[in-house]
Amino acid sequence: MHRAAVTAFLLLAPAGAAHAQAVGVPPIEQEPRPGVVQQREQALGVVPSQRQERRQGQEVDRLYQDLTGQNPASTAPAPMPPPLATPQQDARGTDQIYQQLMGQSPNAPTRGPLPQMGPPLSSQAGSVDQLYRDMTGQNPNATR
Repeated sequence: MHRAAVTAFLLLAPAGAAHAQAVGVPPIEQEPRPGVVQQREQALGVVPSQRQERRQGQEVDRLYQDLTGQNPASTAPAPMPPPLATPQQDARGTDQIYQQLMGQSPNAPTRGPLPQMGPPLSSQAGSVDQLYRDMTGQNPNATR
């Protein structure tokens, strides 16, 4: 019985360790730091030549320039891109959208007071109080 338990443990232990590694962050999303990579390369005996390092540096610089539009060796920040539209153009676009949605110019005079959507709140309050009295038999405004 003891031997079977030990055998089962030895068979399942590697699977448990693999499962624990799989639960963590996937290796593709773990980006190693350059220092760690250099240590691992040196431990494995893989040491890039100066020519390879120079070529990698040039590639990184080229990618940086392609992505940011500026020389990686320069200290001056890249100028801000021009705005896509001026405030006047933005306002005209907003007015056009308003006119399409509302059927009138946003600068057109209003057609009079807005229609009332229901009875005034004071009359609603009275009817709510009456409902409360009807249901409970008590005055809703009474203090206890």
